[in-house]
Amino acid sequence: MRHLDETDQKILQVLRANGRESLKGIAAKTGLARSTIRYRLEKLETDRVISGYEVKINPGSEVGLSAFLFVRLKHTPALEVIRHLSGYSEVRGCFSLAGDPDLIVDVRVNNSERLNELRDALAVLPACAEVRTSIVLKQEI
Repeated sequence: MRHLDETDQKILQVLRANGRESLKGIAAKTGLARSTIRYRLEKLETDRVISGYEVKINPGSEVGLSAFLFVRLKHTPALEVIRHLSGYSEVRGCFSLAGDPDLIVDVRVNNSERLNELRDALAVLPACAEVRTSIVLKQEI
């Protein structure tokens, strides 16, 4: 990955706050010309620094539960667990960690019954030693 200079960092900071910010808005917030913003964004996208833009949905506007599954594995790597998790539309992310637990799985489900089904399907995989579940009460940031 290429080095990000101060100009790139300014642009990315604006986009982190609002991924839909217009070129004019980014220019106003960074003090840079729109042509510079356009060129830099194209370069950031071409170099895959920016791999896409996403919609952030206010957690209070959705029905359902957000939860994290903390997975301790019997061995690593456990690619079969990752492949299994990728088959669930409710899985929003899976993160490998250094330390305990081995994986954190971010899920969004319609109800606690579905959360339990997903958790149980994961827990019975041969590579899983333990699965703990924490339901999100409120997203603070």
